[in-house]
Amino acid sequence: MITPIDELKVQAKKLLKNTDLAKIIPLSANTPHQLKHTQLYLARQLGFTDWAHAKSILSCDYDLEAQNEIQAETQLQFGSLWHSRKCDTLLNTWCRNYQEAKQVQRDSGGIILPYKSQFILASADYFTALNIPFEQERWQQINNNWCTGDKQIRQQLLLPILIQSRQTE
Repeated sequence: MITPIDELKVQAKKLLKNTDLAKIIPLSANTPHQLKHTQLYLARQLGFTDWAHAKSILSCDYDLEAQNEIQAETQLQFGSLWHSRKCDTLLNTWCRNYQEAKQVQRDSGGIILPYKSQFILASADYFTALNIPFEQERWQQINNNWCTGDKQIRQQLLLPILIQSRQTE
């Protein structure tokens, strides 16, 4: 199974071979482009501060249910990969913290998705706007909550987002 980290590494290596790389990632005249530059570029495109930050989130090695809520929310910044301007016209519920998102989900339903340090309650239309398939069965396996549950399922749900981001560049 390819992981989100593997997908980003492939994208970074392909970007490194791009003949217009200097236009995409400007460096000083005497600095040759290296893999670390394309990894940093891709990480920042997804809303992460750097490559290590992207790896820590995309690895899905955390579980907000298993951590101290306050500690988890102040330490985790999820990037912006689950959001696109295409979704701005949809009426999604935005929550300032994970506890609020869980309460709204209990009351009204929806799928919990992270955005930086906030959370979105989305519907199937949200995935249509992102131009990725809505895999209802997989979402049900993690209780419609990307922030917790089986690591492999969460990683597999990320792959279409990363592949879509590559196709829109």
